[in-house]
Amino acid sequence: MHKGALRQSSAPLLLAAAIVAIVALLLVHRPAVRMEAVQSLRVSETVAPKPISVPSISGVYGVLHAQELRAAVVDYRAQDDEDRRLSRRQLRALIDQSCRVPQLLQMDGRDAPDWRRDRFVDELQRRCSGWAVPSMFVPEYSWDVVLQVPPTALSAEQALAELRAARDPQALRRSWWQAYRLDALPQAQIFADQRRLLPAEAQQLIEVVIDWRQCARFAACGPDSLLTVRVCAMHGCRGDEDLLGAWHAALSPRDFESAQAIADWLPRWVDDG
Repeated sequence: MHKGALRQSSAPLLLAAAIVAIVALLLVHRPAVRMEAVQSLRVSETVAPKPISVPSISGVYGVLHAQELRAAVVDYRAQDDEDRRLSRRQLRALIDQSCRVPQLLQMDGRDAPDWRRDRFVDELQRRCSGWAVPSMFVPEYSWDVVLQVPPTALSAEQALAELRAARDPQALRRSWWQAYRLDALPQAQIFADQRRLLPAEAQQLIEVVIDWRQCARFAACGPDSLLTVRVCAMHGCRGDEDLLGAWHAALSPRDFESAQAIADWLPRWVDDG
């Protein structure tokens, strides 16, 4: 047979043999690949997941964000001294300020259904469930007491010095009102529009500033803070506003700007004591 013919006849046989060898090789290695994948999956499934780090919620921050105030206060009183930044009476007054809101709305005739307030009133009632009915008169934290204090013989300079030294909320109320009655407040300097506060305006705006300071002190300015829920229950909110947004919705534009002006004028500190 001619050599060219021999080569042509053997070429198909060689090609077929090569294909068979490749297929056999694939069949041999395929199960091993599958087994390695299963083994890898099983190993990964048996690895213990990393623990999720949950920050501990303590101090006044924990109380102001608690879903059950009564239980949170019990925990607060059991914490170390460095975590208890308010006395028992001070903490009680801070909570009562919020938990008495449903009663205040009823007394003022403002307890009719209102979609802007209803869910926040319900939230307050839920959080305050089990909390003793708060007194409507708290001597240490009441404007009634502040207004009954007779005028002092302080000069305007002394009244302003006391105001700038005031740290806790009641001291700030008292010294602010004292400076206002003595006409010691430099209102033309404080307010860009040269307004002169009426007595009710002076009381309301300092309360707004006190709220802002308390929220800054305890990192409780968000929508879930008891301080924010209280303002929304009293005045209504359209969404999930923080405390600044809640007061922005509650006040007129002029009053909101005036509250900001007072906050800017007063010393820039946060009470940590």
